[in-house]
Amino acid sequence: MRKYSKHTVFISGIRIALLLVVINLQPIKAQTKAVSKEDKYAKEITEFAQADKKGIDSTNLVVFIGSSTLRKWTNMQSYFPQSNILNHGFGGSRLAEAIYFADKFVYQYKPAQVVLYEGDNDLAGGIPVETLLADLKVFVRLTEIKLPKTPIVLLSVKYSPRRDAQREKMKEYNAKMKEFAASKPNLKFVDIASVVVDEKGRYRKELFTSDSLHVNADCYKLFANKIEPFLIKKTN
Repeated sequence: MRKYSKHTVFISGIRIALLLVVINLQPIKAQTKAVSKEDKYAKEITEFAQADKKGIDSTNLVVFIGSSTLRKWTNMQSYFPQSNILNHGFGGSRLAEAIYFADKFVYQYKPAQVVLYEGDNDLAGGIPVETLLADLKVFVRLTEIKLPKTPIVLLSVKYSPRRDAQREKMKEYNAKMKEFAASKPNLKFVDIASVVVDEKGRYRKELFTSDSLHVNADCYKLFANKIEPFLIKKTN
C-alpha cells in the first residue's frame, strides 16, 4: 500500500477544500447575476399598480405597450385627446418581455385596441431579424387569443444616431412587419421611423435628446400625427 506523508495529505486537503469553496461559490455568483423580470421592472410594475388603484376608465381603452420610446412619452394622453390612452411603456424592454408581461400590462384591462412598440432594443442587442419577427407573430397570436377581434397597431422601429449601426436591420424588420400587418385585417402598421430622418435619409438631430437615442417633445408630436388616425376614439 502506498504511503503518504503528513505534508502531502495536508496539501491535498487544502486543494480539496479550495475546490469545494469554488464549487460552492459558483451558484452563489450565478444567483447574484440572475434578476427576475419582475425585479428588473419593479418600478414600472409598482407605478402601473398604483395607477390602477386610482381607477382606469375602460371605455374604448387603447393600451400602448413597449420600450422606452413609449416609457418616456410621459404625457401621452395629451397628444391624443380624442382617445382613451393607457401608456404601459417599460424602458429597456424587448419584445419577448412584452409577451411575458402582456397579461399584466395589457390583457387584464380588456382594451378596445393595442399599440405595440418593440424591436429597438432587440436589434441593438443582436437579436436576428427573423427571430424578432417570430416573436412579433407570437405576440399577435397571443393577443388574438386573449382579445379576439381586437385591433392591433404595430409601430415601426425608429432609427437613431446612437444605433445607426443597426439601421439597415431596422429597415429590414420594419419592411417585414409591414408585410405581416398587411396579411391580417386586425393589424395596422404605422411608419414612425421616417419622421426622424429628412428626405435624404439624414437624421433630424433636433428631434433627439442629448443621448442621441431617445426623442424629444417635438418628435412625439410628429409621432402622434402619424399614429392618431389609426386610434379608436373615446366615442365611436
